[in-house]
Amino acid sequence: MACQMPRRMRLTARLLSASPVELVVEPSVKVATLKLLIEEAAQLPPCRVVRCLVWGVAELPEEASLQELGFDGSDELLALVSDVLVGDFEFCIPVYSGCPCCGFNFEIQSVQFCADGTALIQAEPWEGTRRFLYKLGELRGAERELEFEEAADVTPPAVYAGTLYVSTTDPMYRRVKIPELGIDVEDVQYLKQQDRTALQQKLEFFFSHPHFNHSRDWVMQNVCNPSAVTTYDAEILEAFWWSWPREKQNQEAEELAETYDAIHPKKIRKQKIPEQKKPRRRVRGHRPRPRD
Repeated sequence: MACQMPRRMRLTARLLSASPVELVVEPSVKVATLKLLIEEAAQLPPCRVVRCLVWGVAELPEEASLQELGFDGSDELLALVSDVLVGDFEFCIPVYSGCPCCGFNFEIQSVQFCADGTALIQAEPWEGTRRFLYKLGELRGAERELEFEEAADVTPPAVYAGTLYVSTTDPMYRRVKIPELGIDVEDVQYLKQQDRTALQQKLEFFFSHPHFNHSRDWVMQNVCNPSAVTTYDAEILEAFWWSWPREKQNQEAEELAETYDAIHPKKIRKQKIPEQKKPRRRVRGHRPRPRD
């Protein structure tokens, strides 16, 4: 007997803050994928996501399919929507000394906010990340309260308060502070506009190093982002790859200019000391004639 293909099902997802959404999906669709389909159908803004789906009184696990859960579309699903903060944040102060490859002498902090309500935090360069569950709190003008609960096997879990600052004049500028963790980071998208991301500063340090004589293939393979959290490496590396000829040309032009500006040793002439006039000797008994 031939295997029967699964039929498509029609389902309704009810959002508390919007009209119900009707979808036609395969029974094999995963809950995680269904959440994305509901967000698209409901035209939710980027700052809002479907946090979970509820069938009856049970929350549906994301890795399970509707068929595995026994859902046939006859009942409504409840989609719980919440605000989220998504994006990468960084703080970096390069120390222009020592070897430019490793970046251990950089001061760097990184925070990555994910749509699933988690945040990955790195407090030191090349340090492992810590995973937190974050919640958005009350909005007060340009500031919004944040709460971070460490996702570790500790009872009770550590909870830290933070603040999200959003500029009223430049929406690209966002800043996150978590005082108890010593975190003070800025939006990577804004830092890219200012050429101040950790990777950009590290590459600039590498290009300006006095012993810099490697090919750009070697640089791109050996210079990596000192942040273990942020994920813009490919974009920045591509930009520097294509700007490499200009960087080398500028460097060679500066070296050539310094060579021609220097005075050649053979052209250095001693300055002549002006001769002083000798005083006239007076002859004894001789008096100068008075002038008329």
